[in-house]
Amino acid sequence: MKKLILSAVASMSLCAFAEDVAEVETNEGSSSSVTFWGFGNYGLYSGYQLYGSLVNPEPTLQGYAEGNANLSWEWTSYDHKWHYDVYAALASINRHSYTGGYGTDDDPDPDASLYYSRTTDLTWMLGTLGRYSFDKLLFMPAQLIIGFEYNNDRLRDIALGYNFETKQSTHITSGYLQNEWKNEMWSFLIGARIDKHNLVKNAIFSPRVNVRYSPSERLTLRATYGEGFRAPQIFDEEMHIEMAAGNRFKIHLADGLKEERSRTFTLSANGYHSFETFNFNWMIEGFHTSLTNVFAERETDIVDSQGCTVIERYNGSGAKVMGISTTLDFMFSRILDIEMGATFQRSRYNEPEQWSDDIEPQRKMFRTPNAYGYCNVKVIPFNNFDIDLTGTCTGSMLVQHYESSGTPVDVEVNTPTFWDMGMKLSYKFNIARNLQMNINAGIVNIFNQFQKDLDPGPERDSAYIYGPSLPRSIYFGIGFKL
Repeated sequence: MKKLILSAVASMSLCAFAEDVAEVETNEGSSSSVTFWGFGNYGLYSGYQLYGSLVNPEPTLQGYAEGNANLSWEWTSYDHKWHYDVYAALASINRHSYTGGYGTDDDPDPDASLYYSRTTDLTWMLGTLGRYSFDKLLFMPAQLIIGFEYNNDRLRDIALGYNFETKQSTHITSGYLQNEWKNEMWSFLIGARIDKHNLVKNAIFSPRVNVRYSPSERLTLRATYGEGFRAPQIFDEEMHIEMAAGNRFKIHLADGLKEERSRTFTLSANGYHSFETFNFNWMIEGFHTSLTNVFAERETDIVDSQGCTVIERYNGSGAKVMGISTTLDFMFSRILDIEMGATFQRSRYNEPEQWSDDIEPQRKMFRTPNAYGYCNVKVIPFNNFDIDLTGTCTGSMLVQHYESSGTPVDVEVNTPTFWDMGMKLSYKFNIARNLQMNINAGIVNIFNQFQKDLDPGPERDSAYIYGPSLPRSIYFGIGFKL
């Protein structure tokens, strides 16, 4: 099947310079000129993409259209103490989907027409930000930031075969204030953000505090505390898959549902050391995140007028995630650079959560490995030729496997450890005075590690997917740069 991909992008930028002269009266009755200088940057970006089919435009082929536009204006005073941003963005999605797949040409599925859906989503936002730099505020140089933002999203999803419609309209009004005092040895940051979400009764206050201490140029110590939230939502993409399987569900937000909150505290230290033959950077960080009002779902006995079983989204018990992470970076001149990092963590619900009648309640959080890491190696054996080796390691984690073609009952699976390694070779050279050509080739997932127990057929569990997304693949590319 051939695919047609059309895209259009338009952009414009303008830099303006202005000088205003104001007359100021002095005590002696004379006047003098005061000059205000300023720079303004204006940018406009818009794009549109359309995905479709070149041949055989059957409605079972997914259609997808996306458009977006961004507009911004910036102003900076001549002395660089004042800075303003005003920005706006808009994104639109129109998608026609088919989530079936049952039957064959010789044995078609009589209910195939029920699996069509149409989704439209319009998102836009407006915001402004002001920043002022103080030579000294109370006891130290400081920078003050204040901003406001408004986000609006309107989503409509229709399951055409069932004549079932989901509408979700969200709008968030936000304001934030932050001040940071800093010099070469110390920095103190205090900030807060207030968000009013239409699906949450009360405004949400999220503070942030950061302290940095650098006793020398080679060592930095930092402590950070911050809070965040996740608002409830009604729409869930997995409902499309459930309908394709003949299961008609509808999400209902429980009465008094609160936002999910996170509170994170970190302590970190990073250092830099220089030796005769190489430089060495290191960082170690400990973190603790506490989650409250965690979202959970439960099936009810309620069936609405459209024949949909109601799934209630409610606040479950809290959870805690804690651990330690570290990174190391070795730089040997311009020839070799080795960077690696690892994280070890523990993720647990405060109380056992029941997700299936076939399984005992579980405190472990799903899809959160206890260990994971990465490694990047860059070698430059001679000018214009690069060798890049990349790799990620994902440790074993607990995954839910619902009743499907792969299992007769709901089960919990401990996944294997995956090493996803890749390599890229690239060489660049000039083919004209102002034109540079880049040739590259590489291999993805060298060890061809991927999930071995994918569910087969139309009765599969669509969410039971883990591990690297691509098998072993070889690619080749050519690029040009003016």
